[in-house]
Formats: sequence, structure tokens, C-alpha cells
Amino acid sequence: METLILARMPAKTERLALIMADPHLGNFLIASGVMKPLVGALEPSEALIVVHQSHQRLLARMPGLEHVPTLTVDGGKRGLRKVPVGLKIAIGLRRFRPDTVVSFGGNRIASLAAGLSGAPHRVGRPSDGYPRWFNVHASNPAGTGHHRQAVYAAIANGTGLASITPEPPRLVPRPGTDTQAWASARGQMGLDGLALACLHVGAGKEYKLWPCERFAALADWLHEQGLQPVLIGTAADAARAETVRSLAQKPLPSLISNLSRDAELAMLAECGLFVGNDSGPMHLAAALGAPVVGLFGPTDPVRWGPLGERCLALRGDAPLEHPIERKQVKGRQAVGSERSLESLQLEAVQQAVGDLLHLPATARTTGPANH
Repeated sequence: METLILARMPAKTERLALIMADPHLGNFLIASGVMKPLVGALEPSEALIVVHQSHQRLLARMPGLEHVPTLTVDGGKRGLRKVPVGLKIAIGLRRFRPDTVVSFGGNRIASLAAGLSGAPHRVGRPSDGYPRWFNVHASNPAGTGHHRQAVYAAIANGTGLASITPEPPRLVPRPGTDTQAWASARGQMGLDGLALACLHVGAGKEYKLWPCERFAALADWLHEQGLQPVLIGTAADAARAETVRSLAQKPLPSLISNLSRDAELAMLAECGLFVGNDSGPMHLAAALGAPVVGLFGPTDPVRWGPLGERCLALRGDAPLEHPIERKQVKGRQAVGSERSLESLQLEAVQQAVGDLLHLPATARTTGPANH
């Protein structure tokens, strides 16, 4: 990741508020690698983070951010009911009395809260929410081929607060809660002593789903490599997980709805491998230090790939026959550059797993035939 050299930091009394109201887990985790060095330039009491309520527990497990005070955004509000939420956050910001407010995006609540914060310096993107609430507009990095984290770093560049180097997201499970919860669940499910390979077969969008039959074939192959594959995810992933289980020839436990969120964090930190579609759990596993193979098709791994030393991103090599109509295409990737996820073959994933785990060359593409 490119190092961004910012201006010399202002006086030590600078008070900084960071707004990351985006409900998407992956975006929040990617942004945390920019928020951490910004906050690191200040005393924890001189910073405040506004975060979507679903991500607050993760901040408590992020070294360098765990002690920073937070305000939470209620993600359940829709339409005009969001306005009181934005006003409530603005009141909290005004009580904090920040000199600088940085919005990494997410929704119009972030723009409203920043505009009413009373901060003399309000940094945001011209395309976010209501840009008139910001008096410093941060543009995307010049050129193409930038990871999403570089976009967040460009926003941070508008503050002039410090010299930073964006970092890969990092989470550390809590020994007293997360690891104990996982140890208890692991024992109850008969998984003690097994090297787990976590498979996440779901995703937030249909076009991000690798075929079920290939996940099943991959699970059978992982068994042959001495790993115990398990299915993870949320209740929304349960139907696809059951389909994969029905196609697999060997035992494939599903941990969906069987783990607390605390136990899930410790499990991902401990597992020997994570393979999954482009989704929040992929970024979560990477932040927890798991070896990760991310599967991409229409979305570009150059922009959205997992960050970490033990992460690989694979992408289908055939053009998508029918371009996806979605608002994200404009200004983010050229129409026609999308790739078909179905063109990502089982052998390529086996090879990537072998490379990542240093499996013997003879084992890397053996096992079940491609589906």
C-alpha cells in the first residue's frame, strides 16, 4: 500500500472525530487500517469514533483503537427516521468539541452529523451524502487500480494531521470472552484437536456466489489434505450451506447459528484456512490473521481484495456474459471489465490453497474432479 505523507500535525490539543457509519463489515474493517494511524497521532482521549452499531464490538478488539470513545449509529432506521439519529450524533460531536471531523462515508447521517458538529474542519468526499456539509473535499487517488483502503487514505490526507502509512486491518480476540466461548463450543461440537478450514459459501449479492457444487468438491478435497472443513456464516447463508452439505461426499459440519459472535472471532483467528466469496467474513478472517483465499468474479480484487500477509485473491478469467446493472459500476470499474465467477475453476482454488499452506505439489490439484 502506498505511503501517504501528510502535513505536520497541528498543536497537541487537536481533537479529532472520525465517522465511519457504513454498515458494510468489509468497508469498516478496511477503513480501520487508516483510522488507527490517525488516532495513533493523538492521545486516546483526544479522539472519538462514530461507528455503525453492528461494528462497535470489533473496535474493542482492535489494537490502537480499543480505548477510543465511540458513538454508535442506529442501523435500523429508514427514510426520515434517520434524521433524529443524525441529530443525536451531531449533539454528541458538539459535546466532544472536535477541531476536525473526518467522514469515511456510509450514509447521509454521516454528512449531517459532520455538518452540525461545530468543527471548523470537516473532511469528506464530494460524492458522500450531502457534500455541502464538508469544507474540505477529498478526491479519489489519481489514476486507476486502487484498493478501497487507498480511497480512505486519500480522505485522511485531507486532514493534514499526521504522516501515516495505511495498515492491514487487525483484530485480536479477547482471551476472557472470545477464546473461552470458542473453546466451549468447539468441545461441544467434537472439533477439539482438528485443523479447521472455514468455508463461507454466502455473500450479500447473488453475483458474488461461487457455485455450491465446487464448494462441496473443495470440502471433500480439503478432507484429503488432513483438514476438517466447516461451514460458517449467518442465518442468511443457511440454505446455501445445506445445499453444499448435501453435495459433499464427506462429513461437513455447519457452524451457522451454532456459534456466538465472540466464539466466531476466536474460531477465525485459530482456523488453518478460510475460503470464501467476496464478503465481510472474508475481510474479518483476514483481520484475525487467518490464511485467506478470497473468490472474486464481477467485483475486482484489486479494489476489494483481503488485506494481509497470508491472503490470496482469485478471480474468474472469462468476461461476464451479461454486465450487472448496479450503481456501483459507474466511476468504480468500467462496464465490460467484470468477470464471471463461474469461470473460476476448482483446480485454481486448490492450487491457491496449496501455495498458501505449502502443501506438497502432488496434492495441490488432486481429489474430486472439477464440477
